[in-house]
Amino acid sequence: MYGEALAYDLSKNRLSAEVVRVEPGDLDAELEGFDPRLVVCNEATDEVRSLSPSWVALSYPRAVEADVCLGGYRSTIENVKVEDVLAVMDEAERLCAEAP
Repeated sequence: MYGEALAYDLSKNRLSAEVVRVEPGDLDAELEGFDPRLVVCNEATDEVRSLSPSWVALSYPRAVEADVCLGGYRSTIENVKVEDVLAVMDEAERLCAEAP
């Protein structure tokens, strides 16, 4: 349910973005042949790390926390909100636009 709500919010707030929701177990296979600018997932698998220049891995142990990679630079966002993920989307888009 959370994934569906997040995908809806992201697509609603970034109309030009192609937002595709995939079940966690199918993510690695779905990434093959797809060139995502950003992947938002539960776990940044080896496949996610190698096929996407930027990703957000959301975890829910105690509080919602996100591990973020933008163009190879990693950081953590505690108490992540939709607005934070939107900001990461914007930065991922900017990085892709600047790439040669």
